[in-house]
Amino acid sequence: MLSPPVRRSIVMSADGAEGAVAESPSEIWKIKAILALTHAPLTFREVQRSFGRFVPPGRLLGTLLELERGYMVRRERLSGGAAHLAYALTELGRDMAGLILVAQRALDEAERMDDRHRLPFPENEEASLAALAFKGWR
Repeated sequence: MLSPPVRRSIVMSADGAEGAVAESPSEIWKIKAILALTHAPLTFREVQRSFGRFVPPGRLLGTLLELERGYMVRRERLSGGAAHLAYALTELGRDMAGLILVAQRALDEAERMDDRHRLPFPENEEASLAALAFKGWR
């Protein structure tokens, strides 16, 4: 039986929804953090708010530290003392953000193509194959 198309996405929910690139919540959080930092350096709280839902501070800090160890993110001291740190993308991190965005566009386009070429009756494989044969696609 033919199954309906699955929404493919790079940036998914942190609950572990299926995806084409990120397969674990920690990978998803890394991607979301990189994308959050694409426009400007952000403080820890700003990165946390960019996720759009509660993110445990310990998990987010661990994610940012992993990205820092991977040379994707660096910490910058803002004027105002030690409590004012911001996270910014390194050159490698900016390159990665660009690749993520390109991949997301490609997945979105592939999904649009799937929608345009979806079989007429996905719940009934025989009817779908007959419709394809009738249209000359098979």
